[in-house]
Amino acid sequence: MIWIVAIIAFAAGLWIPIGAIDIGLAGLLVTFFGLLSASVLPAMSLLVANTLSPRNSVKSLNRLYDRTARLIRKLWQTLGFLVTGAIFSIVVAKTNTPLPNEILSLDVPCWAKNAPNQIIQSIVCTCFVVGLDRLRVIGSAFKSVLDERYDLAVSASQKNARDNLKEQKKIDEIFPKSERFGETVEVVAEDT
Repeated sequence: MIWIVAIIAFAAGLWIPIGAIDIGLAGLLVTFFGLLSASVLPAMSLLVANTLSPRNSVKSLNRLYDRTARLIRKLWQTLGFLVTGAIFSIVVAKTNTPLPNEILSLDVPCWAKNAPNQIIQSIVCTCFVVGLDRLRVIGSAFKSVLDERYDLAVSASQKNARDNLKEQKKIDEIFPKSERFGETVEVVAEDT
């Protein structure tokens, strides 16, 4: 799915006129790419560092591992697109002019002179669109991992409650309570 979005964004980027990404827009794009990139590594470290109870089943831990590993792969892909977008945004801002005829020894058509800049702009457009799309995908992946962790926590809590109930039954056998234990007694104050 990511490659379909990338191809469509690249094709759309080819229609952007030369010079559309000027120094101001390139600065905004670098900021956008930088802010998103800065959030990827802390998100990965939080995913990996979260401890789990050793009381979980192997099957549920394997399912959580698979979902977490898939999410980390998506985060690495996203980081790659964001860094590439930031680098090419800087390049397009600095080199957003067609190649002069003196560099090219042949008389070439206008579209060929503009091709390098057009391709760079398409790469920036692709990285921007894919970066936005990855936010949606990563959001759903985080939700999936969160759901799995929630299921593990509920399972561990239920198991803990069952174990505590067994312990409570043993305590009740050793220290029996009277039949009136816990009964509400009305206290009447005496007049003096």
